[in-house]
Amino acid sequence: MEKIVEYSYRGDIGIVLTIPISCIGRIFERMKIMASQLFVDLYDCDKDVINNMDKIKKIAKESIKIIGAEIVEECVHQFQPIGITYIAVITTSHFSIHTWPEYSYAAVDIFSCDEEVPKKIEAKLVEAFGAKRYKSKSFERDIEGRT
Repeated sequence: MEKIVEYSYRGDIGIVLTIPISCIGRIFERMKIMASQLFVDLYDCDKDVINNMDKIKKIAKESIKIIGAEIVEECVHQFQPIGITYIAVITTSHFSIHTWPEYSYAAVDIFSCDEEVPKKIEAKLVEAFGAKRYKSKSFERDIEGRT
């Protein structure tokens, strides 16, 4: 009789599979996660922060350091009359911040080829933006097109 093992898949929904050991290699080959993406929406932000280019750049640089990446190239644009977009190509992919001061709202997108974007970044972003509330969503990019 072949030995059976339990495998817990980390995803939005918890799935526990019981599979023969001989199949594990083939299953993992088919589950190739190419990148993880974290979306963070920040609400009721400090208006003095989200319309200040220097503060946005500082938040971005500190956040990129926290996730263990480095900046390859960055671009920042101050819209008139208000709003900022910050985009950086980072060593693991890209990082962006978009602000709408008139709504006290900021959106952060972190795309990383590392296995997972550290969730600890959420608390740092909430604190840095002075957000009263936030929501986040993770998405995994894979080469098989699994649903």
